[in-house]
Amino acid sequence: MKLHKQIDLMTNKKLQLILNLSAIPVFILFIFMLLPLSHKTSFSFDGFRLLILMIFLFSSLIIHELIHGLFYKLFHPSGHVKYGFKGGMLYATNPGTLYPRWQFMIIGIMPLLLITGILWLLSLVNVLSGPEFVLIAAIHSSGCVGDLYLESVLIFSPIGAVVEDTSNGIDVYIQS
Repeated sequence: MKLHKQIDLMTNKKLQLILNLSAIPVFILFIFMLLPLSHKTSFSFDGFRLLILMIFLFSSLIIHELIHGLFYKLFHPSGHVKYGFKGGMLYATNPGTLYPRWQFMIIGIMPLLLITGILWLLSLVNVLSGPEFVLIAAIHSSGCVGDLYLESVLIFSPIGAVVEDTSNGIDVYIQS
């Protein structure tokens, strides 16, 4: 196998800046995408609701990485998933493990899909109001820009590529 592409999310400052700036349009896009899923309810903002929003946002960060870890283990049960905080980001990693491109794409997208779905269900049972669902899910989605970037890299990688999770990002390999 030969190295096709190497993505360094942890130390590439230019890429980090681009991803952080792209979080703004992603946030706006997800607001408009999620509004149709929001049931129309009144929205009041007080200290208690702010606390609830903060708890849901903080929890979504941890749950996000646990979902990555779950899918790392699902696809490679003998792997050793590691969790950490580096460069202002929480992360889950399974360094040195090779995954078929399609598996790594599932690992990357599942936190966005599952957390958005869970938040939507919580709004349907009135734990969250419709506007709270949209706000929390859009903030979480904008925080997924790194995962979405990796998804775009892998979509345009050759079929049959394999992905190695590294401590700083991913390496994509193709048959030589």
